[in-house]
Amino acid sequence: MTTLTKAVTKDVVLNDNVTAIDPAKQMTVALDRLIKEREAWEVGAYKTSNDQLYAILTKCYAIDFSMSGGETYSKIRKQSFNEYVKQLGFKFKSETPIMNRIVKCVFGNVHRSRISAYAKVLKEAKKQEIAINNLAQFISDSGGIQEIRLSKSES
Repeated sequence: MTTLTKAVTKDVVLNDNVTAIDPAKQMTVALDRLIKEREAWEVGAYKTSNDQLYAILTKCYAIDFSMSGGETYSKIRKQSFNEYVKQLGFKFKSETPIMNRIVKCVFGNVHRSRISAYAKVLKEAKKQEIAINNLAQFISDSGGIQEIRLSKSES
């Protein structure tokens, strides 16, 4: 019998031994591994994804700001925006808030709850008079999109 055959035979015999497998230890090891993977994901892909999303939302917020007010450039931007969304084929009710229109234009035909959540975050930032360059920090400090979306309004 070769060394390889002895090792394989020994492993097979050990696998047949019920006491050789410790299910409690297996569970602990598996959960520890998953926790480490989750932690790496949170500081890696998840954080990067949120950072990118917050950057896009910041630009949406800036577009809304650029159309606010009564000066000539704001009016021209708003008119141009309305023409552009028509070209894209979007149809909005007259009561649809401009923030929702901007988010819908940028994010396209995603589920309306997502459009609503993003628009609510931007409206809350506007209500709290958050500066454009502080929007991402505001979202992070508030616990993220979902936390802001689920928060109760003061009214």
